[in-house]
Amino acid sequence: MHKALRSALQSGNFHAVATLAGALDRNIEAATRLTGEWPSDAVPHSITNNILLSDVAQLLHILKPYPDAARAIVDHYRGDKRTW
Repeated sequence: MHKALRSALQSGNFHAVATLAGALDRNIEAATRLTGEWPSDAVPHSITNNILLSDVAQLLHILKPYPDAARAIVDHYRGDKRTW
């Protein structure tokens, strides 16, 4: 699923990015519940993450005509500080 997410991001398919990010978040939560690592009183954090991902996806869509700017945004969220 991580490869699909990376591929969608690199190809500019931002709808797929948001969809896959949500699915990945649900899978991680389900796995941690199964292994007992998810606290029973935990508050889900996926709402904040999904809003952030949709905002980033929209920003990348707007920057599509400016590939250098879009790459800087992607690098920023990957933690690569060399480009900004």
